[in-house]
Formats: sequence, C-alpha cells, structure tokens
Amino acid sequence: MAVYAIPLFLVGMWVSFSQFALRVEAGELVLARAMFLPPFTDMLVFPFLFGFAVYRRGRPELHKRLMVVTTAMLLVAGAMRITMFGDPPPPVPGLLIWLSPIALALVRDWAAERRVHAVYALALLLMPIFFFRILLVDSAIWIGFTDWVIEGFLS
Repeated sequence: MAVYAIPLFLVGMWVSFSQFALRVEAGELVLARAMFLPPFTDMLVFPFLFGFAVYRRGRPELHKRLMVVTTAMLLVAGAMRITMFGDPPPPVPGLLIWLSPIALALVRDWAAERRVHAVYALALLLMPIFFFRILLVDSAIWIGFTDWVIEGFLS
C-alpha cells in the first residue's frame, strides 16, 4: 500500500507546477507565486512524513499516529477552500478545520488512554507554522526559485 504514495507525490507536484505555469502564462505572476507556495511545500513535506510513518510500521501506536498527521498535512488545501468566503477570506475557520483531525485524535487518545501522544502534541504545535508560510511569498529566496522555474522550464 505504501507504493501509492509515489503517484500521490508525483501527481501533487505535477498539479502544483501545472497550475503555476497556467497562472504565469496568463500574466498573473504575483498570484502564481502565492498560489504555488502552499501545494509545493506540502508536497515536499509529505514524503518525509510518510517515509517516517512507514519506517515506524513496527511500532503500531506510533505508525498510526504518524499516518494521521501525514494525512492531515495534505488536507490544508481543502480546509482553506471550504472557508474561502469574504475578501480576503478569514483564515481562522480554515485553520480550525485543518487541525481538527489532529485535535479529535488527541481527544480520543486522552479519553481512551488518559494521555496525549507526543506525535499529536508536536503536530498541533508545528502545523500552524505551515499556515504562515504564505509570508514567504515576497522573500528573495522564493522569488528567485520561481524565477528559476519560469526561466528553466516555462520559457
């Protein structure tokens, strides 16, 4: 079953780059850069989380929690789309929807075992940081990377 992660990663990267290319070709460079960052970084993080979860298959209590976190990481796009009302859309509802699988799993652990597993606690601390990655859109590094993609692959 772990082999399905490979096409998931490849399709995710393909969609990220193709949407970026369509926006660049439409002349929407600022929007292209902004909309490329979240899916691209999601797809960069996914193989590491998934690989670590697969590596920990021998410890089911850790493996299943890592798989929940890995899956939840990919839900950010859908969670944000659900809440895209208003101009600009309010970020808090999307953030709460995105974090809800981890929060529910944490509550389940507390109810069943009277403890919070470190994987869920760490995920709830670190996942909101990804929410603020959009602040990197105007950074020299991101602009340089996207310019390199445009020059090397889209021209």
